[in-house]
Amino acid sequence: GYTVSASRYLTDGYRRQSAADKNLLNARLDTSSGEYSHWTVVANHVDMDAQDAGGVTPAQWAADHRAVAQGALDFNTRKSQRQTQAGLIHEHQIGGADRLRLMVYAGQRHITQYQSIPVAAQKPATSADDVIDLERGYGGLDARWTRRQGAVNWVLGLAANVVEENRKGYENFQGSQLGVLGSLRRDERNRLSNIDPYAQASWAFAPAWSLDTGVRWSNVRFDSRDRYVTPGNGDDSGKTGHHRLLPMVSLQHQLDDSTQAYASAAGGFETPTFNEISYRPGGLAGLNFQLRPAASTSAEVGVRQRWQGRDWRGTWTAALFQTLTDDEIVVATSTGGRTTYQNANRTRRRGLELASSTWLGPRWRLEAALTLLDARLRDGFCDAQGGCVAAGRRIAGTARHQAFAGLYWSPDNHWNVGLDWRQVGRIAANDGNSVYSPGYGVASLSGEHVRHVGAWTLKAFARVDNLADRQYVGSVIVNESNGRFYEAAPGRQWMAGVSAAYQF
Repeated sequence: GYTVSASRYLTDGYRRQSAADKNLLNARLDTSSGEYSHWTVVANHVDMDAQDAGGVTPAQWAADHRAVAQGALDFNTRKSQRQTQAGLIHEHQIGGADRLRLMVYAGQRHITQYQSIPVAAQKPATSADDVIDLERGYGGLDARWTRRQGAVNWVLGLAANVVEENRKGYENFQGSQLGVLGSLRRDERNRLSNIDPYAQASWAFAPAWSLDTGVRWSNVRFDSRDRYVTPGNGDDSGKTGHHRLLPMVSLQHQLDDSTQAYASAAGGFETPTFNEISYRPGGLAGLNFQLRPAASTSAEVGVRQRWQGRDWRGTWTAALFQTLTDDEIVVATSTGGRTTYQNANRTRRRGLELASSTWLGPRWRLEAALTLLDARLRDGFCDAQGGCVAAGRRIAGTARHQAFAGLYWSPDNHWNVGLDWRQVGRIAANDGNSVYSPGYGVASLSGEHVRHVGAWTLKAFARVDNLADRQYVGSVIVNESNGRFYEAAPGRQWMAGVSAAYQF
């Protein structure tokens, strides 16, 4: 079997300096070589060019929802990305109890980004890239052996990944001309790698009970070689490594044929990404090797149930969760498209998740979900500029609640009509919680008609988003240094189209 798809998306954007062009190609091939061996090949390519309108202050957004900061226009802020990657999965059954699985992948990415850093801020010798030009080659594998032995299922595996990055940076001006490629200001070769062995076991130790356990030894290493050494900007080469043992345990109990309760606990380990260590707070040169991994401990209890009445049937789930994190990675500063990060000591996230899918007779279906989240700083911390945040503040970028409800009607096998609604609470825009983006609720209406003609499937569809034409903040730039936290979402939008598919 195989699948090949291609798409192109073009938009002028809701705001000035927000046009985008995205081209996507996906392919997948599945084949078997004998009764016990299966191969899957996947490949994709993306080619994207997007302007960046950036954020605006709350006052600017209130006065004009389509407002754009002048710096984004002056410097023609934009980003281009080209990426090609491919992967192979091979699964082989050995006898009746053992199975081998090997996944390998590789890819290459090229990114160019123009930021709106003011010219004066680029004068210091330690100023980094204001035009980012980077090439990344990456690859990895995951090899695992699975054995079923009575009531126990064993898994042993090894995951390994590597990223090689050539990063150059330039000024974003030439003379008085802004938004163009200028003089070289950064040149380095970076390498990120990890080797993680892991083991898992699932044990059905009683008719209604099962236990899942696992452990992973995570080893991550960063290396950077600085090739841009000038007076006032010395050699910033460096290296660092992180490792941690990550256990997991989960207990499930089948209360009856349709109801299951569970409890789980696990350790987490979030190492800084290349993007997060790319800049140091305070305008210093080199990578931010002082940024530590965030280590977390999570626990969750929940219930899943299937139910069926005379005319109704459905499923519902409920879960309570809590995550305690040490050395939380948070935004230190964000300005002109450049973001720096720091550690913020201890944090806590706890909350409730509810979800339900219900058939109201043969033609009507109701989907609903609710998340309540209390995400707070357990300790206070101070940033590189000397600003301090007190314990108890909400973690920036989080909302207390999110809700979704959708009602869908299928009068026959050819028509589908849906009405859905999404509600998001206000979001803290900075660590001090002095600015919040307002909460919002938006509704959407959709319809679809499908016909099958021989091997052809013909489809016509239409959709209207933001039915009430609400003006709301679609995303928040956390801790934006100039107070430009808000990025506006579009107003009412509609789309309509047709598609044809042929089954070989």
